[in-house]
Amino acid sequence: MRAVTSVAVLSVALVAVAVSSVAAQETPTERTAAAAVIRRMDSLETSLGLPALVARLAKPDARRDAVLARVKALMTQDLLAMSDDITRHPEVGFHEQRSMKLVADYLRAHGFTVDTGVAGLPTAFVAHYTKGTPGPHLGVIVEYDALRGTSRDFHGDQHSAQGPVGLAVAVALSEFLTSSKTPGTVTVYGTPAEEIASPATKTNLQRAHVFDGADVIVRSHSSPATQHLPAGFGSCCMNIDVIRVTYSGAPAHQLEAWNGRDALTAVIELFNHVDALRKNLRPETRLQGIITEGGKAPNVVPDRAAAEFWLRYPDPVYLDEALAMVQDAARAAALATGTKVRIDVDTASRDGISVGALNELAWAQPIPRHRCVSLQLEFREPYLRDGSRRADRRGTQRLHGGRADDGGGLVRLRDRRALPRHRAA
Repeated sequence: MRAVTSVAVLSVALVAVAVSSVAAQETPTERTAAAAVIRRMDSLETSLGLPALVARLAKPDARRDAVLARVKALMTQDLLAMSDDITRHPEVGFHEQRSMKLVADYLRAHGFTVDTGVAGLPTAFVAHYTKGTPGPHLGVIVEYDALRGTSRDFHGDQHSAQGPVGLAVAVALSEFLTSSKTPGTVTVYGTPAEEIASPATKTNLQRAHVFDGADVIVRSHSSPATQHLPAGFGSCCMNIDVIRVTYSGAPAHQLEAWNGRDALTAVIELFNHVDALRKNLRPETRLQGIITEGGKAPNVVPDRAAAEFWLRYPDPVYLDEALAMVQDAARAAALATGTKVRIDVDTASRDGISVGALNELAWAQPIPRHRCVSLQLEFREPYLRDGSRRADRRGTQRLHGGRADDGGGLVRLRDRRALPRHRAA
């Protein structure tokens, strides 16, 4: 664990770890479901030796400052322009050919070999540092997909900047490893289609063992505000259930509509039911949907219609309860319209569980005001549909990034503009 921690210190080198208490769960059901997770989180925190690590990171470090200066120089010289370029040429998930090429070519020019099309995904890649040596293995996740718009696709979740930030970290650290003769290596993982959610790309990459061998993986992401993240569930993007609802009816001509069963009416009823549910859902719940299929012609009763919803909640226990409400609403719409319904749910997108907020030092020491970076260590503990814990098939803690439903952990780096700083209590 010392070797892994040293890589994290060198790569991020901006934060320290402070012991943070695990947020209490709200209900007896949640506390029971989380008990095993909490015990493993406490054990991991103890093994990291957090107070000593905080003390060490708080000291001046000229080598760390040199790495950070190199990161800033790379961003200023090349990578901010790359970010702007990717922003001006948005490409949605699984179609990021141009964006991936920009990122991959930059890595090739800075001492990395790049393998594309990994895990059967055309716009995924793995880049290995050619001068790496045996030792701690740092992974850097980069993303580059845009959001799907109705009139145009666009970058609204900062993925156009996320890749360049990751490149700056990977190149600066790899150069440091070589110049200082420090054992270790760096691998960059190009992960497409983060905004698609289903299929969850990082889950597929992990199942294909793409992340095997990495000790720590970091990922940057912008935020609209500087946040002091708490420990516990839902510290990043919240768990997501992707719900696809398809209604089947019977076609008929508009002039004899009574002979048909209108699947589009069922979808409309579903949206009405969902809106009626909102007042009974906890305020942290996020539920939004679109009609993905609504018929072929206005003079024909649609015999098929479909909708897709994304349901989010910080912890997977209550998420199951909210999912059951949505499923009941879908069935009710089918009963009301005399149609048949099929409900498909993808539960692969699961958020991490924060072991401890590794951003305490960012609030406690004088980091430059223009750039405040926080690091969060998360421990992934997946749940089955009944709320019970799924065993880690490998029996080991695997550090990986992004969304995945396997056991493991995550170290995620977030890049935020600083607001006025406050000292940690």
